[in-house]
Amino acid sequence: DSSTWAELLHAQGYRTALCLPSSIFVADEPKVAPLRDRKLGFDVAYETDVPGRERPQQVASYLAGIDRATPVFAWVHLAEPNEPYEQQGESFGSRDIDRYDSEIADADATIALLVKVVRERKPKTLVIISGDHGEEFGEHGGRYHGTSVYEEQVHVPLVIHAPELFGPRRIKGTVATIDL
Repeated sequence: DSSTWAELLHAQGYRTALCLPSSIFVADEPKVAPLRDRKLGFDVAYETDVPGRERPQQVASYLAGIDRATPVFAWVHLAEPNEPYEQQGESFGSRDIDRYDSEIADADATIALLVKVVRERKPKTLVIISGDHGEEFGEHGGRYHGTSVYEEQVHVPLVIHAPELFGPRRIKGTVATIDL
């Protein structure tokens, strides 16, 4: 029953696009169905199960069809890293946590390419990167995510890059995505 960022920004003249895996709306389907049905309020939704490394091309294609002066809000959700952990690129070992680390490295490379694609088209773009959960690998007897509130599962990155607005700094206090 709340307005989404996409809806609020669309009302201000932004074009909005969403790139996410279709599995996002599977969990707790009755509760998320209204959000799924309205595509979280985005103008365009690329709800496909392609590997994350293909997302930069989706974003590039979307941006190519928009006038450079038009403000844009794009949300790209990478399903990797996530269980089942699959080796991506460089090997860190054969354990689940090692394959998870390779998925993180692959996601980092994808994010770098996404930022490059966006900044080539819109150099002053504000970029926000966040995780939605961490993973537990038996540290407290648990596995995966959604099973506890230990730091391994709830402590996630939140990076804001806005060189036009402020220089680099680290916020020492606790922040959450709701603060955005």
